[in-house]
Amino acid sequence: MSPPDVQSDTITLNDEHTKLGPALTLVYFKANSVKTDHMDVPSCLHKYIIGKKSANIKHMTQDLSKVQVDFTDESIKVESPPEEVYEACKD
Repeated sequence: MSPPDVQSDTITLNDEHTKLGPALTLVYFKANSVKTDHMDVPSCLHKYIIGKKSANIKHMTQDLSKVQVDFTDESIKVESPPEEVYEACKD
């Protein structure tokens, strides 16, 4: 697999045929370890999502340590382990 700092969608498995099963299991585990949720939110409402004194965004990024939040012009992207995406997006 590529190093974590290289963004690539390609995975090449090179090894003995007997190790192919465990390698595929690892690939599936890594593929399902992160969930991304996009919310369509106009930029004029981003300040309400962030909250007064950044209280809401602090909850997402401090209490849920593996959550990454990115704001774009018309949406918000939340990326984290599957169990934390729901918690971050529910409020």
